Amino acid sequence: MLTIVNLKKATDKLDALQKEEIKKEKKKQEARVIIKRIERTKRKCVIAVSGLESFDVDLKKTAKLFATKFACGSSVTKNPAGFDEIIVQGDVQDDIYDLIRKTYKNIPEDNLTLD
Repeated sequence: MLTIVNLKKATDKLDALQKEEIKKEKKKQEARVIIKRIERTKRKCVIAVSGLESFDVDLKKTAKLFATKFACGSSVTKNPAGFDEIIVQGDVQDDIYDLIRKTYKNIPEDNLTLD
């Protein structure tokens, strides 16, 4: 039988879970996906895509998607700050932006940034 103490504990757990979900949603709204072009040598460049992990996107599958879609090399690496990012060879910055918008509907367009 439920007692008042058990009922109080259950409502406290429910409140804690709801607060945690609200924090996750706020974090997602504040998170940014940054797509930036990095010059290598004379006419070569790579594209770095960071911030996808905050939207619960599998980075390895996304890197594989980029590699097959654009017929180029793509890998998951750690940036100097220690976060994971996807490095794509070639100048496909605008195409990656469009593909992320089409494929991942849970990422708002306002949170995508081109550098």
